[in-house]
Amino acid sequence: MFALTSPFVGVSFCVVTSKPRPSRRGVSITAQAVDKSLAPATTRVAPKVPEGTPVVPPQDLSYRPRRNRRSSTVREAFRETILTPANFIYPIFVHDDSDEDVPILSMPGQSRLSFSKGMLAKVREARAAGVNQVVVFPKTPDNLKTATAEEAFNPNGLAQRSISMLKD
Repeated sequence: MFALTSPFVGVSFCVVTSKPRPSRRGVSITAQAVDKSLAPATTRVAPKVPEGTPVVPPQDLSYRPRRNRRSSTVREAFRETILTPANFIYPIFVHDDSDEDVPILSMPGQSRLSFSKGMLAKVREARAAGVNQVVVFPKTPDNLKTATAEEAFNPNGLAQRSISMLKD
């Protein structure tokens, strides 16, 4: 091992090599291997998954997915250097409690929209302005919340129903 100094204050380099290598002056430099037993022991443990977490099987794909090229809407959203309404994704906060929109106090101007009426009206408004993509944030009732987020895997959950309704 040898150290090189830099013209910059406080900067130095440490080089470890096992083969002789020529320097600029034609002198070969040889270094000894570093003893790995001097390195600190690793105490990192893999994080534990909560009990009951669904296991998602790996997908053996025979092709490389081209997710950004599937539809003209997505292709237009990822076009270069031009910023248009098609580049934006509108966040929609949805609830299933009643048919009324509920204002979100911590976000002025935003409301938790009713699943049956308010969501469709807001998406129509966004589409008219040129925003073609939305992301749905459902209000999950407290009694359905679990440590393993089981409601996210419910095929009849609010998020899944909202997405299905918007696709139709």
